[in-house]
Amino acid sequence: MSKRRRHSSRLNDRLKEVYCMKREDVKVGCSWIVTLPSTLKEKNEQDQREFFEKTYAFLTERYGGEKNVLSAQVHNDETTPHLHFAFIPVVWDEKKNNVKKSPLKKC
Repeated sequence: MSKRRRHSSRLNDRLKEVYCMKREDVKVGCSWIVTLPSTLKEKNEQDQREFFEKTYAFLTERYGGEKNVLSAQVHNDETTPHLHFAFIPVVWDEKKNNVKKSPLKKC
């Protein structure tokens, strides 16, 4: 199975589990690109890896856990290493006491 197909399947499976309003401002995926701080550029590989691992942990917790993470990859192919973090923006709905998709403005 291709990487794209796995992401699509994971996305569709997760969306079946959460309430999703039929509105234009509701997006099914969001992403962050987090660059390595300049203060860590000259540090060793382990320090850089630790930064990205902590960043991944923070973003994963912020957006509802592993079940909402679509992908996370560190790219070292450009001048500054950076993390691509794609996720489903799911939030807790107090009224319905359940999870729901978040409008884009809350990502």
